[in-house]
Amino acid sequence: MSWMNLVWLAGGLGIGFVGGWWAKRSSKVASSTPDRTLELAYQSALELAQFKAGFLARTSHELRSPLSGLIGSQQLVLGDLCESPEEEREFIEQANLSALKLVKLLDEVIHVSKVEYGTSPLDFQSVSVSDVFDNVFSLTHL
Repeated sequence: MSWMNLVWLAGGLGIGFVGGWWAKRSSKVASSTPDRTLELAYQSALELAQFKAGFLARTSHELRSPLSGLIGSQQLVLGDLCESPEEEREFIEQANLSALKLVKLLDEVIHVSKVEYGTSPLDFQSVSVSDVFDNVFSLTHL
């Protein structure tokens, strides 16, 4: 499980818990004022729009990194800045790795899009919470 999957898991759990709390809270308030219900729906839509904008910003950053590496490696080869054929091959290999990483990231974005659209079902599996915390600890521990 990559760190991005953990980020999405944590974000989804956070949104789920906050959404449940918010729904419980808003149901109490909604019975007293209909204007409050409209305000809560507006706030919820605004938060969802901000979440999607953040997702797009993070995704574009993640996609730009391997693309920049790919372009840089190709420019070195095309500009005849390599000292030997071995160095040229090394830059071509780096460009290939960047291209493969870019394809993998695009596949993940497509999968998220399919899940959101409903054409790809989620595969729910039981996970040990201690394993998740161990994984988070190993990724964040200095």
